[in-house]
Amino acid sequence: MKILFTILISLFGNVIFAQDHFEKDLQKLFVGLNVDRKPEEIISGTNLKFEKFSRKQEDTGEPITMYYSKYDKNVMIKSKILEAEVWVEQRDYEKKLGRHTISQKIALPNYESVIVEYNNIYNKFEAYASNIMSESPENENENESEGKEINTTLTIKDDVAVRYFSLSYLIPKKEDRNKVQYLFISYRYRRY
Repeated sequence: MKILFTILISLFGNVIFAQDHFEKDLQKLFVGLNVDRKPEEIISGTNLKFEKFSRKQEDTGEPITMYYSKYDKNVMIKSKILEAEVWVEQRDYEKKLGRHTISQKIALPNYESVIVEYNNIYNKFEAYASNIMSESPENENENESEGKEINTTLTIKDDVAVRYFSLSYLIPKKEDRNKVQYLFISYRYRRY
């Protein structure tokens, strides 16, 4: 009985330890924002200056509330950030369900920087995922992949919520690889 109890405590401790690390890493990646809170709580108590916008979803006319800010430093991004923006988005029906999405668009000096940062972030968060789905061009021919999107979504589950963490970028034309390129990061919080 003691052995079973010890094993259960050990497993439970490891799950809590991993969850705590995930939340700290996520907060670092999203410039200090606590992304699992309500949108109004996410933006309060931060040095970032958020603007509130309301718009309607094109197809349904459903109201969407957005909080938007720019920033220039992110401790998880080692490449030079040329420009970056973060926004929190919540549709009206999501308010009652405790759901929202927080996204970032990060301008980096070139395609190589995007690949380095994509790989660093992916490698950091891969261990937390219960499921990984990647979408990439089917062609091995580099020229046919130009302009296509690489998108990876990691699903992270616990007893309270399902979290979807996505990374994406576009494969540029060869002549554009040394021009500004963008890395997109998105986090969707879905409480059970």
